[in-house]
Amino acid sequence: MEQIQRVLTDKKLWQSYYKGKNTFNKINRFINKHIFNKEILRYIQFYLADSEQKTLIEMGCGGSEWLVYINKKLGHKVYGIDYLESGCELARRKLKRNGIKDFEIYQGDFFTYDKELKSKFNYVVSFGVVEHFDPPSKLLGKFKNYLLKGGTIITTCPNTKGVSMNLQKKIDKKVYDSHLIFSLKDLIKYHEQAGFKVIFSAYLGFMSFNNLAFKNFPFFGRLLKIPVKLLNAPVVILFQLLKLQSKNWSSDMLVVARLIDNK
Repeated sequence: MEQIQRVLTDKKLWQSYYKGKNTFNKINRFINKHIFNKEILRYIQFYLADSEQKTLIEMGCGGSEWLVYINKKLGHKVYGIDYLESGCELARRKLKRNGIKDFEIYQGDFFTYDKELKSKFNYVVSFGVVEHFDPPSKLLGKFKNYLLKGGTIITTCPNTKGVSMNLQKKIDKKVYDSHLIFSLKDLIKYHEQAGFKVIFSAYLGFMSFNNLAFKNFPFFGRLLKIPVKLLNAPVVILFQLLKLQSKNWSSDMLVVARLIDNK
């Protein structure tokens, strides 16, 4: 398999992102859970529920709300990896604050821990990670190493060819340039190249602009994010009720795939 040619982000960008996580955290968490991430949560619950095998690791877990949800709602024992200590510590604090004690967060990169944690997990999940690596198939090939035979991967990322990402280019090109541009068809292909069998894929978040970042998350940008969410939320709710999705107007892409063999 080809090697990683480019990593489109750096530590400075992620440190700024984690700093932004502390602004209006309760408001953001409530709006995201009940509106903007509602569809993703529904698919996570569907594909992770009713399983007796409940070990899961999140790739790029810094500041994650997902591990809290997965543990509290579905009962999975949760693990995470992030290469910045600030992101790892933020994830740990959120887990502890929610009364979760049995978890493990590893600081390091995916290309190191895939040997130590080889074939350990039933599930691998990532939320907005693969689009920062070129080619994504190489990264997904590393993620595969963490899975037991028959394990499942759930990958979500922004719809980088959609209207929302084109708008991001005008708002803040630095953020736009940190994303590899590809379609859902490409994301499916990347999973297949990495050795997965895709069992579900979809565009999600019709007319959602929740992924927009403003000036790489300085304070003014974080302030602006709240009114954008509040104005956008009724539109997203309407189209969720209408069950509309589009390769151009949807904000996110999701792929669920299964590992048949992992020697």
